[in-house]
Amino acid sequence: MCSLFIILIFMPAFVYTPLACMSSILMVSAYRLVPVKPMINLWKLDRSEFWILIITAVFFVQYDGAVGLTVGGIISILRHAIKENSQLRVESSVLDPLGWLVISSNEALTYVNAS
Repeated sequence: MCSLFIILIFMPAFVYTPLACMSSILMVSAYRLVPVKPMINLWKLDRSEFWILIITAVFFVQYDGAVGLTVGGIISILRHAIKENSQLRVESSVLDPLGWLVISSNEALTYVNAS
């Protein structure tokens, strides 16, 4: 309620502000929203995760927030599935005279790596 009151009072002052100045204010505020240091750290630690971040941001800005998050989530899940599937080893053996079949794996078995 207070912000609406302030906008109504100071709105006549912004009417005479050139659009170039208003757009520069918006660009500076948008630039400050971008976390540069975490992006640099992500580039140093894991470049594929950095590119997932960039692709998600591009889809987020270009199309829609929901589309961007969906694309980023799908790419992340597929990357995780490929990474986990290549490391999964399953061993089976038959125990004793009862004939029990024991199946063991070197990692947790999830729906992503269950193929």
